[in-house]
Amino acid sequence: MTSPSVDSPRTPSDWAWLSSMDIRSLALFRVGLGTAVLLHVSPLAAVVSEAGFGWGSQTAAMVLSLVLALSTLALIVGYRTGRATLLTWGLSVLLPSLLSPESLKQDPAWNSVSVFLGWATLVPLGHAWSVDRALDPAQGQNLSDSISRLSTLGLKLQILWLLIRLSQYPTGMTPALAGVTLIALLAWLPSWAWDRWGVPRINRPRQETLEIIYDGDCRFCYKLLCLIRTAFLVWHVPMRPAQSDPDLLQAMESYHSWIVLGPNGEHYTESTAMKHLLETSPLGSPLVFLLKQFTPWFDQAYRWVARHRGGLSKGIAFVTPQRLTAAVSPLQEIIAGCGLLLCLWHVGTSFIAPMPWPLPASLQRVLPLVLVDF
Repeated sequence: MTSPSVDSPRTPSDWAWLSSMDIRSLALFRVGLGTAVLLHVSPLAAVVSEAGFGWGSQTAAMVLSLVLALSTLALIVGYRTGRATLLTWGLSVLLPSLLSPESLKQDPAWNSVSVFLGWATLVPLGHAWSVDRALDPAQGQNLSDSISRLSTLGLKLQILWLLIRLSQYPTGMTPALAGVTLIALLAWLPSWAWDRWGVPRINRPRQETLEIIYDGDCRFCYKLLCLIRTAFLVWHVPMRPAQSDPDLLQAMESYHSWIVLGPNGEHYTESTAMKHLLETSPLGSPLVFLLKQFTPWFDQAYRWVARHRGGLSKGIAFVTPQRLTAAVSPLQEIIAGCGLLLCLWHVGTSFIAPMPWPLPASLQRVLPLVLVDF
């Protein structure tokens, strides 16, 4: 048996860890980034109000604040994540930058948030723990647990550059900068850390000891159960409509409840069904404890929902599924490559060694959008 040569060339997959990011880490990064933007909604509206904007600065500030808050909430929960990220970036970065660029440049925390938002528009932040993932018709079976692209490499380099700049920042770490740094480091959590902490991989084999049975004619029921599976980390438990089996349909109608099938065919309903479902979650113990304390209220709430599910289905009809894909957008990779080249050009010229071709003034105006610097 021969051992591999130490001089054998590396394959591209050997270097994938340089740009690889776990989708669970990106999900936490998404929530943290959205939270940071929400904290800036009121100050951002004040900037617009002071600058004056079209048909009444106060009205413009109010409308901007509302739209920005809604787009940021969509980003946090991961609904239409790509569009929500782009809209949030446009409203919270580009518009105030045009109105009052100097005030934003003086805030290193907001400068960092704006740059991370820009790179986030090129990274699939909604592949885990999101409404998009919960309602994905393919249940994410065509997705990978980690992503390796030029855009993820650019995001990782921005995080590294943030740490380097912090070590050189003259006034030291501020609470805002500390928060942004923590959010950035969430994106860098490797897959092995999640595995060690017991958080299951998104595409782990499905758990066959339990099965969720629901009313296939109730779109609200389907969407709610998809969200429950995602929120409580029990996406590995399969679900199917009761209409697929006449006996299960009859049982569901007699119970007036969804059913969780046990390993031996047991029928669990209402709060008991939720209890058995949560016991398969990594978050099971505290959630089951809370459920036991509020079981009567849970059952009452469930029965109220069951009586009004027709109206509730109409109320959330706008929440439509979106098919997620692992395909890489060539345009996004081209943009990421240009951003990387621009950053390396500036860093090499300004901090390492002078180059014969300095960065043109036209590109220097774009630099604050793609490079963390303060």
